Amino acid sequence: MLIGLDGVAYEQIIELSNNGHIPNITKLMEDGSLTKLKSSTPSISPVSWTSCITGVNPASHGIFGYMDRRREAYGIYFPNALQIVSPQIWDYVTAANKTTVAVNVPQTYPAKEIKGVLISGFVSLDFKKAVFPNQIYPALEQIDYRIDVDFNEHPMDRNIVYEELLYMLKKRGETFNYLMDRVDWNLFFGVISGTGRINRYLWNDYADSDSEWYANFIHYFKKVDDLVGDLEDKTGNDTEFILISDHATAASKGAVYLNTWFRKEGLLRMRGQGKAMFDDIDPTGTKVFALDSGRIYINLKGVMPDGCVEQGEEYNSLRQYLIEGLLTLKDASTEMPIINAISRKEDLYQGSLFERAPDLLLEGSPGYELCSDLDQDCLLGKSSYEGVPTSQDAFICIRGFDASKSNPRLIDIAPTILNLLNIPVDEKVEGSSIL
Repeated sequence: MLIGLDGVAYEQIIELSNNGHIPNITKLMEDGSLTKLKSSTPSISPVSWTSCITGVNPASHGIFGYMDRRREAYGIYFPNALQIVSPQIWDYVTAANKTTVAVNVPQTYPAKEIKGVLISGFVSLDFKKAVFPNQIYPALEQIDYRIDVDFNEHPMDRNIVYEELLYMLKKRGETFNYLMDRVDWNLFFGVISGTGRINRYLWNDYADSDSEWYANFIHYFKKVDDLVGDLEDKTGNDTEFILISDHATAASKGAVYLNTWFRKEGLLRMRGQGKAMFDDIDPTGTKVFALDSGRIYINLKGVMPDGCVEQGEEYNSLRQYLIEGLLTLKDASTEMPIINAISRKEDLYQGSLFERAPDLLLEGSPGYELCSDLDQDCLLGKSSYEGVPTSQDAFICIRGFDASKSNPRLIDIAPTILNLLNIPVDEKVEGSSIL
């Protein structure tokens, strides 16, 4: 059994444990070990969870961020499981004639046919398409299962969002238990996404123990701990129990509008008036633009539909210019650097989709969220969220096993599970078993 806690840092789980808030997880840590887990690049849920369930990097599996660029134009779309080109762990389990229960794993919509049960996580547009097999749909309706909180309906009401998160967690637990009791599974893979949501929306209350909402934040994690303890007790010692997170969260220091800097540097030009969209990029006057999470794309001839940057010397010179310039960006209020590191695509990615990878990938300093807005006038603005994803360490804890000596990575999770199930690991899988 693997249970995932979305968006929870190694440091956060240590702090919650040291303060006595999560006794069941603490016991699990004592029975095995809590170890830092290297996340994906970038460290955001769609990329992280896809890397986890495939055991490969984005240029092999196909998910590079929240959004992606259309091949024939400069417009964007939001990818889903149909864009994942690598086998997922339950494909290998199915091929071995074993059974999987997968609940609420992000980036698995629409649900695919497997041997077992798959209930997609966010973003799922149609609940019925998020469930396989469809025979279990009535039972989920009876439970009143929720995939996610409707933040569009309750964007600013903390009380409603908090109550919805608690209710969603309760229903997640009921669904886990329902399926555990009725499916003869070999792999159970469940994700609690509310941990990432509460970190995103209520981080300031966690950071300030004097906040009137601090107790509510801690109460939520105590409920998560209760569920983990219940699941661990039900599995027994004859079943391996793994607890992981996909990436960390840090207190927001601001939203960084990279396209504003490109525009002011004369590297990005838009057409028309009003709210700017990616379809409005003027390719004749654009050399570079940013998509979410620090992904930088150069308007390269032969790759972009109307590329203007020549391959070779011009391309390499432009990348070097961007690296040097972006690393000088500072938060005017603190004089601290905004960008922590920049990687070239060839240093991060390998695979059949290498051409689609960003030319540069930026890692923000902790707390700075790298955004893709096209119509902002400032470089640094206030984020809509209190907590933002960060490349700081995620975590892994395996009952009865010390994983600390293996320096585990998120892409090692899939081969580790296959190893535990005595299923051969495909040579295309880039991760390695940590056992």
